[in-house]
Amino acid sequence: DSRSITKKDSAELSLVERVQVINDYHTLSVYKSTCIGLFERHKLLFSLQLCFNIMKQKGEIPQREFSFFSQGGSSIGIDKQEPNAHASWLGDKAWSNVNELELICDGLKAGFEEYAEDWRNWYTSEKPEETALPEDWDKKVSDLQKMCMIRALRPDRVVFAASAFVSKNLGAAFADPPSFDLAKIYHKSTSKTPLIFVLSPGVDPTEQV
Repeated sequence: DSRSITKKDSAELSLVERVQVINDYHTLSVYKSTCIGLFERHKLLFSLQLCFNIMKQKGEIPQREFSFFSQGGSSIGIDKQEPNAHASWLGDKAWSNVNELELICDGLKAGFEEYAEDWRNWYTSEKPEETALPEDWDKKVSDLQKMCMIRALRPDRVVFAASAFVSKNLGAAFADPPSFDLAKIYHKSTSKTPLIFVLSPGVDPTEQV
């Protein structure tokens, strides 16, 4: 689309840069257009899927880590796990996930033993996705690996971690869905592409129409 690059930009950018600008423009355009037809709770899921697919094409998403984030830990049986020495504050399911995470983050279990109090403080923090990991794990793990840790230990914060992941790796615009603008949507419609509203109970768009 010619609107994505000005004449001045075109003269200064290399071919690779121009292609990237065009790709970025159309990716955001597709995202905004798709969001029009999604429920609010599904918009972040769509942007996360979009982010994962783009990063996969670049070879930045290891399959094991993606599988863990998508499905959780399951391959290591309880009978093969070491006893949970932190049962006073860490549930058995979370401990099972730690054992599974060891396959992704080598040395994690040893860290739980050596820095148990630090891990407990992180585990019980209000916003673990914004809190530094114990030891120097923030320097050891990738963004996806940290998201896997949150998925394993604090699933209640996964949505917030996913939003931060999308914002960092795809752009802040993809973590902040566009607001509903009936006027803009109306101008894109035609007699052959009508507007269909799927309304929640109590919602009445009559005034906007």
